[in-house]
Amino acid sequence: LAMLRNSIDSVFGLMRCSFPNTREQFIPPFALWWVGMVYDYALWRGDPDFIRSLMPDARRIVESFVQKIDAGTGLLRSPDGWNFTDWVPAWTETTKSYRNWGVPPGGNPGDFSAVLNWHLVYTLKLLEELDAWLNEPELAQRASRLASRLARAIDDVFWDASRNLYADDVSRLHFSEHAQCLALLAKTLSPERAASTARALRTSTELARATVYFSHYLFETAHLTG
Repeated sequence: LAMLRNSIDSVFGLMRCSFPNTREQFIPPFALWWVGMVYDYALWRGDPDFIRSLMPDARRIVESFVQKIDAGTGLLRSPDGWNFTDWVPAWTETTKSYRNWGVPPGGNPGDFSAVLNWHLVYTLKLLEELDAWLNEPELAQRASRLASRLARAIDDVFWDASRNLYADDVSRLHFSEHAQCLALLAKTLSPERAASTARALRTSTELARATVYFSHYLFETAHLTG
């Protein structure tokens, strides 16, 4: 139990990577996954006092992403840093900067990525559950409202009705298991949309496939959708 607590305690913000390398390297999605670590610990271990002590940092992390939502489109602009998601071969452009390795289409800073947008929706829903569990209904309602608003913006830009899939990029040229998994795990889709997306996830042959790094979330999606 002490090791589990130590793995998530005293970690906050957009954490530096590659310690003890003195060159700054930030992986923004890892900060969102840290909120998921807090959620998992609360789910499996309880310990409300410990979780409550972590919530200011969890909320601050999520808020740092919310502040990057573009007023015109309602979508999250990919933040500065290495927006690593998975070691998908098609995403790894070895002729360019390492910052492109494992970054989904639209994931370069300032662009729009369905994967990163759904990741934020997913994390907002986890934050909603954590705040509700800690008897903070107003904060839970805010997280829910932000998640619903962002999900609607994603629908407007990334949903491809001809494929029943969410595209990775605004041009709707690229598609991945990752975007579909996070859309389904966020649990904001209507039953009809969730069913059609899950079916397309199982049957489409044009999706960039998850590697071992992201496979946990593919399995979670398989469990959720039966």
